[in-house]
Amino acid sequence: MNKLKAAAAVAGIAATCVIGGAAQASAAPDDVTCAVVKYQGHDRGKACYHSNGDKIEVFDLRKDGYWIHGRVHVFAPVSYPHGSYSCENHKGYNTKVTCSKDAIEGRDVYFSVYLEDGDKVLEGTKLIRAHS
Repeated sequence: MNKLKAAAAVAGIAATCVIGGAAQASAAPDDVTCAVVKYQGHDRGKACYHSNGDKIEVFDLRKDGYWIHGRVHVFAPVSYPHGSYSCENHKGYNTKVTCSKDAIEGRDVYFSVYLEDGDKVLEGTKLIRAHS
């Protein structure tokens, strides 16, 4: 009987340690990578990719009537989902739009930001590497 009580006590301590350890776990770090699109000598828009949540934020930095367009590209082996998704800010100066989509964890993603006048691209950044 004493062996059963001792085993139960050890099991209770082990369970407490596991539960306590889980409660102390921290969230995954959020790596943020940003790029700015310039046009005619001025910063026009910015996009920031957040690895935690696979989100992209698109900022309009100038009162000029143009749109800011962020695009995320996920390159992966054929056996995994891959492709791209967009996030557009049509709200105007000093606004932010946030978009997210689940990407493959641990894979590199690339993003870019464009300045658009309707359906015409005026300027864009090169692909910026980020980590999902």
